[in-house]
Amino acid sequence: MRTNHRTKAIVLTVAALSWLGTAVPVDASDRDVEAQLGESYRRAGWKDVRIDLDGGIVTLKGEVPHIQARQQIEQEAQQISGVERVVNLVSVTRVTDDAALQATIDREIAQSATGTVFDDVSVYVIGGTVVLVGYLTEPDKLPPLTDLIGQIDGVQQVLSEVEILPDSEFDQELRPRVAAAVYGDAAGSDSPSERAGPVHIIVRDARVSLRGTVSDEQERKKVAELVRGVAGVLSVDNRLLTEAD
Repeated sequence: MRTNHRTKAIVLTVAALSWLGTAVPVDASDRDVEAQLGESYRRAGWKDVRIDLDGGIVTLKGEVPHIQARQQIEQEAQQISGVERVVNLVSVTRVTDDAALQATIDREIAQSATGTVFDDVSVYVIGGTVVLVGYLTEPDKLPPLTDLIGQIDGVQQVLSEVEILPDSEFDQELRPRVAAAVYGDAAGSDSPSERAGPVHIIVRDARVSLRGTVSDEQERKKVAELVRGVAGVLSVDNRLLTEAD
């Protein structure tokens, strides 16, 4: 009886050692993927991203500065041979001051050429989430705007509630005439620039909404009267603010 117990113990010990020897090693392809991704992330400056691999499943952890970086590290992992699935647990470094983040976004948008006087987009920041509201004349103008904001440090998410204005031939013909009345009169020119200016002219179904900021109440009323005098304008919604507001 004692001999049988000892024999069983030896068999179990050998089996356990055999199991340990086959379960621990990491697959060579996993090591290759980890090395390739690690080098790529270091070159991009994402040194705080951690990579865990298990049989072709990549789990990403850590922090990156902005939402576009979070998307890029996932896309880069998906493109590597041998990767079957990517679990992205990476977070975006938070900026606690929403007002400061909004000021940065407003400044970046003002310096970019993403719109004209016929577009108007406002930004609101809530807990690092950016919400876009307003109007654009073309759908192709929205992706560059969201991409720009997505590269700003601290942005957790970008949500769009922007409305794309209808593709109306009459509205397209009316817009430059309204702009000429507003900017041509102010600058003494019949060829106003279509770059984003202080007065934004939103035209929908021949109805004009004025948005932006002017110097004082007198100028605010004058701009509205100029637009009302343009042939084809059905109504004017004057939402202009003054510098005193």
